[in-house]
Amino acid sequence: MFEVFNVPKMSLVNKATLALYSAGKTTGLVVDSGYQSTQVVPIYEGFPLSHAMRNIPVGGWHLTQFLKQMINGRGYSLTTVKDCGRIKHIKETFCYNAVDFEKEMANFGRDKEQRYTLPDGMIVNINNEAIRCPEVLFDPSLITDAGVPAVGGVHSQIRASIGDCNVNLRHVMYDNILLAGGNTLFRGFPERLKAMIDGDSPNTEVGIDAPPERKYSTWIGGSALASSSYFNRVCIERADYDEQGSKIVQLRNIRNIQE
Repeated sequence: MFEVFNVPKMSLVNKATLALYSAGKTTGLVVDSGYQSTQVVPIYEGFPLSHAMRNIPVGGWHLTQFLKQMINGRGYSLTTVKDCGRIKHIKETFCYNAVDFEKEMANFGRDKEQRYTLPDGMIVNINNEAIRCPEVLFDPSLITDAGVPAVGGVHSQIRASIGDCNVNLRHVMYDNILLAGGNTLFRGFPERLKAMIDGDSPNTEVGIDAPPERKYSTWIGGSALASSSYFNRVCIERADYDEQGSKIVQLRNIRNIQE
């Protein structure tokens, strides 16, 4: 950054921490579901608790591919690069998380079927694929045949992550769950997640924050940090880099933790 882009100062910050900053918090648990993966990151006073992080190798790309597989399995042929863009649009337009997946599947009839018109006039009927696609976030085993390892869904990874936190922090984490990333924008996702966590931990107060702009939470948090007085305390300046080289990154991280 200093040598190529000649920036005057910079700071390396975990993207989940930036997402938390966007909500005006420094402590909480971030669920960030992006293009390639979904991360569960507990953060205390601005610092990620790395020993308790969880990574689910399922993201928006996997959901799009799964939806394409289901649609093409019904006789359609959507295989080009442009078709993949249309599949993504179908996913973002029609797919949603059912609070009770099994019940929704059992009652999913033609009255809930949606129609998508391709540029050539062909109609693609969207049936229960609308709920099966995002269900992968809660049940990754639906796509294990696509090379995704067997891991628990987002709700079980949250439970495991919080279980690895200090016992005095667990209630704080449960009560301060922040959603970030495009996959958390599925209609019904926050409600489904809360229902699953409540079912796993019935005696625990669960608070889920789902800001409408959460697709851009990391950018918003980074902007807030860069414009705050705190940034000057944690940033690395060009003079520091010129004097100590790349090791300044590790030294600055240690100093920030000690402070």
